[in-house]
Amino acid sequence: MHGSKRLALVLMIMAMFAALLPVSAQESASADAEATGETVYVWALVGDTATSADLETAAASVDGVVEATSTISGFDFDSVVRIEVEGTDNEAAAARLSDELGVTVAPGNTELTVSEDPLQAEQWALDVPGEGGIETAGAWERSRGADVVVAVADSGIDPTHPDIADIPLVSPYDFIEDDEDPQETIGHGTAVSSLIAAPENGVGMVGAAPEASIMPLRVCPDRSCDFNAVLAAVAYAGENGADIVNLSLGGTLPEGHSDAQVINDAIAEVVEEHDILVIAAAGNDRGDASEVELVPAEGDAVLGVASSSQDGTFTEDFTNAPDFGSSFGPGIGLAAPGDNVITATAATGEWARGDGTSYATPLTSGVAALIEGANDRSSAEVEEYLLQTVTEHDSFEGRVDSGGKVNARYSVWASKFTDSLDIVFIEDIAWIAQQGVTIGCNPPDNDLYCSDWEVEREEMASFIARALDLPAATQDYFEDDNGSVHEDDINAIREAGISYGCNAPENTRYCPTDVVTRGQMAAFLSRAFGYEEGGNDSAFTDHNDSVFYEDINKLARENVTIGCNPPQNDRYCAEDGVLRGQMAAFLRRAITSAES
Repeated sequence: MHGSKRLALVLMIMAMFAALLPVSAQESASADAEATGETVYVWALVGDTATSADLETAAASVDGVVEATSTISGFDFDSVVRIEVEGTDNEAAAARLSDELGVTVAPGNTELTVSEDPLQAEQWALDVPGEGGIETAGAWERSRGADVVVAVADSGIDPTHPDIADIPLVSPYDFIEDDEDPQETIGHGTAVSSLIAAPENGVGMVGAAPEASIMPLRVCPDRSCDFNAVLAAVAYAGENGADIVNLSLGGTLPEGHSDAQVINDAIAEVVEEHDILVIAAAGNDRGDASEVELVPAEGDAVLGVASSSQDGTFTEDFTNAPDFGSSFGPGIGLAAPGDNVITATAATGEWARGDGTSYATPLTSGVAALIEGANDRSSAEVEEYLLQTVTEHDSFEGRVDSGGKVNARYSVWASKFTDSLDIVFIEDIAWIAQQGVTIGCNPPDNDLYCSDWEVEREEMASFIARALDLPAATQDYFEDDNGSVHEDDINAIREAGISYGCNAPENTRYCPTDVVTRGQMAAFLSRAFGYEEGGNDSAFTDHNDSVFYEDINKLARENVTIGCNPPQNDRYCAEDGVLRGQMAAFLRRAITSAES
């Protein structure tokens, strides 16, 4: 079936649950409602046999009306239907409708709540050297989030704050007052928005995506919000062109609760319809998603975010609120800094430090905006770039699905290539891309890296010439590289004494399209980085007869190679061709070893 509903949802970190009234109380509440004309809203999860007529009949049985139009979102949900019913008891109305329809009807009364709670050099969460930040500086070399719209469903926004005033605001809406002026009420939305997009304006702080735009959607008048407003905001964001939806809110429900299914199904429908990325806070009550429902963070169509601390580990206890800690568990994708982070404050027009997954979430949304701003990628791909490039730590194991916290630098640079996902060398590829060592394998687009291609000698020349920033050669050394796009780099490494050719003793040819073996690669890198004599001659068991024996030992000594047969790694496989993915790892290790 296809019906148009006005949805609403609320921001929150901790969920509160209304207790069921006893029957006598329910009857009394119903009588009061008839006298006052009060209504409640419940949500039907549409089954295979439910039709519009079924819904109308069932709704009428409890003096209810299936909404036929939507004045705010303009979005038609196929999976869930909102029904207006006379009365004050959501639970009773949902139970009666469930019996009539034969499908699950959720009471829709889960309460979502928000959490309590020149500075760039103090923003450890971004990129203060040696601390647990998200490494934005490297990411900003590619993108600052320009032309990306992040919807913030929260408590509104203070457009007069000096770190908010210059942020482009797109399609603002107040779902509480039903107007286009989402004025801040408690400061939470302003703090969240500042972490996403506070500009580099010489004032206060900087957001993770300082050139992104914000779509402020007020769904909460205080720290307790209505179940319906957030769904409306998510739908509205999709309809009005947002790329990302930030939900620094959440609740805790018993496993299998129908309200959780409504929220998850509705968000999934918006995500599929509009290719939008929804990112939500895990919560601050140390909830375990294996035991309860963390709503909406653990939904299948949502990227859930836990908190990390300044030392780069999972937040067990918040600095300013030690009685609380980050929630976690299956379905929570990753972590981001949420402990003692600097945010804008609406009350004073200044800045303060705060704790919570409410703040980890916008930093993640900001990094997602950086990826969106750098490339034309689907929301599913953006999510995977975030998940597959995390900075891992043992403290995240079993607590977030990815095992780590968000890394802006790696995710943004990995997203340069559409084929870098699901590659074990994704971070190495991102690293050499940022260094300018690779530009891609499919000119002129160069949006592919081709990890499983074997490296040819001409490519090897360019890898090394770029890595070392070699000067141009003074002459043309070889007769067989004319017409190669790598000719200048081939001559550069010859003049630097890194390769003399492939037809000794004449060495008039370079053999540009021959595949580089792992043994030859050892020689290339050993000469390129000037490794001294002597090496680890006990690292491998299969290279004693190789002409490249000494070079292989040098690479082992420098930890540039660890072997070819994990987990034992007691073999080097000198005659195997080098793949481009492997080459990224070799080059990264060689360059970082040389720098240290």
